[in-house]
Amino acid sequence: MMGSLDPLGCAVDGCVVGERGDDGLYIPIIDRIRRAEQKWLLFVGDCKMSALDTRGHIVRHQHVYLSPLPLTGATAEAMEAWIAEGVAKDEAGELERIFRTNDRGHEVLAAEGDEFDRPCCAQEGEEAWTERVVVVRSPAHAARQTAGLENPSGQCGEKPRSPDAPRGRGKRQITDEATLLEAISTVLKAQRVAGCSR
Repeated sequence: MMGSLDPLGCAVDGCVVGERGDDGLYIPIIDRIRRAEQKWLLFVGDCKMSALDTRGHIVRHQHVYLSPLPLTGATAEAMEAWIAEGVAKDEAGELERIFRTNDRGHEVLAAEGDEFDRPCCAQEGEEAWTERVVVVRSPAHAARQTAGLENPSGQCGEKPRSPDAPRGRGKRQITDEATLLEAISTVLKAQRVAGCSR
């Protein structure tokens, strides 16, 4: 289903054609919304909305944004230092902790983290703004990641077929060792478990 586009190229009914990236769709939609001439609107989006030009556009029009930063470029380079600082603050008991009540009525740690301000500038010569960065750790998410590392074979999905399994429709039987080893290596790399041993 393809939505109709208005003169700005924005989807009228929420659907857009799929042959181009959606990064460029944020600014036209933001401009349509801000025609109401209100200030300090909060725009919430995914990491594609956090492109530096989009964040700069929002700030230039006196609005604010909330989105995860992409793990690319300067953010990816700085992330290791942010995490190291968070670990140091955790050891000193300085992280902000957020608790929630679980389905059994117990208070559990939902997240812990820290925040800091940093200067941002979309393009050279433009006025910089201060951006608040929040670095958060979810114990539940960390536990799921740890479980995946401890049992990497559980992430491989469906059980591989035996090399001597009978042929069937759409099921090719591998008959030589080199092809079999290559197929195994491809699956291990695709599932990011290459090098793991049982």
